[in-house]
Amino acid sequence: MEIEDIASKYSKSVLSGEQRRVSVYQQRSKIKLKELIEIGSQGMPEVTKGDEDFLAIVSNKIKNHKADKIVINSLDFFLTQYSQEDVIRTIQAAKISNLENKGVLFMVMTRGIHGDIFERKMEGLADCVLELEVLQKGSTFERFLAVKKMKNYAKKIGIARYAIDSDGFILEMIERIM
Repeated sequence: MEIEDIASKYSKSVLSGEQRRVSVYQQRSKIKLKELIEIGSQGMPEVTKGDEDFLAIVSNKIKNHKADKIVINSLDFFLTQYSQEDVIRTIQAAKISNLENKGVLFMVMTRGIHGDIFERKMEGLADCVLELEVLQKGSTFERFLAVKKMKNYAKKIGIARYAIDSDGFILEMIERIM
């Protein structure tokens, strides 16, 4: 198993950017007011993006490694950093590459944050859509797993209750299946 820890790379990138910002601030604090006005009157400074393209890292990782299981946890990160169109293009390319490798691509995304249209596009790309829902009833929680889509099957397949304990994820009761 190989894990690409993009979260750590992102954290380092943010810290590096913050260090550069602090360094620029320290340099500016040593400049006299007259020089600062002169620098500011020369127009807007260039805006540079971060050094790392995290979406490209994922895309290259999927394309170059012939893995049979790929997990992207979570699309929410990429959707805060990149446009929805860029993320969809990357997922489409990952799906094609994954089909060629006869593998499985798992993606995690929080429902209700990125818009219904985007969620429908992602469901359209998926072969299977599982939805986890947690309902609070009094002081307890009820957890449900719904199979919303299964490749080559047109309707909602099933709903089951689940629990999470020391053994992991356990299905308790199947309410409806096929």
